Amino acid sequence: MRTIKDYISEAQKKQGIPSNNKLASALDITNGAISNIYKGKVLPAEETLIKLADLAGIPREEALIDLSIWRAKTPEAKSTWEKIRAVMINLCLALALTTSFIGSGTLAASGNKN
Repeated sequence: MRTIKDYISEAQKKQGIPSNNKLASALDITNGAISNIYKGKVLPAEETLIKLADLAGIPREEALIDLSIWRAKTPEAKSTWEKIRAVMINLCLALALTTSFIGSGTLAASGNKN
């Protein structure tokens, strides 16, 4: 699971944003807000995390699940969200592999005897 600092650094790297203040501007939040988010004093709003995920090239769905994990108040809730995250990632990987396998013609060619 990524941390909020991971999201921030990935967004800055991908977008060539040199500072948290410039990132705050790109996210349409205040410098104080990005500072508090970075320090872990507050969690970002869903809208802010979606924008941050877009800048970082991270799927929005994954970001919102991470946010739910960070917000979880009990170990049971956190564990359940982590399982949901793992299932989602595994499904995405399986879909990508299946699409890649089908796209290569291997599966289609194996069933075509003509």
